[in-house]
Amino acid sequence: MDSVFQSFLGIFFLVILLILGMGVIASSIDSTAAERALSDYSRRIEDSYFDPDVMESCRQDAADHDRQLEIKTYRREGESEDSYGWARLTYEISIPVIGYTDTRSLVTDLR
Repeated sequence: MDSVFQSFLGIFFLVILLILGMGVIASSIDSTAAERALSDYSRRIEDSYFDPDVMESCRQDAADHDRQLEIKTYRREGESEDSYGWARLTYEISIPVIGYTDTRSLVTDLR
């Protein structure tokens, strides 16, 4: 009888570890997706030479994926167009099994 109890207890803890591990992996996948998205947004903005329509398109795309994209551009003295800046992507990760949620931000320079 004791060995049956130990077997069920072992299976129980194995299932708990499996579910927790899946949550950690899922949050890691979300973080990687956010990093790739920010890289894509910065490339699109830089390739368009800071076109306001492209920046708005990137903001809308981020909002469609439950993220917030903040873009700040600057203009060098004597120039007529923006030439550099930064972008910040804010997103949430969660591990529902343990009730963990966190807001994270990624920042990149735009040139």
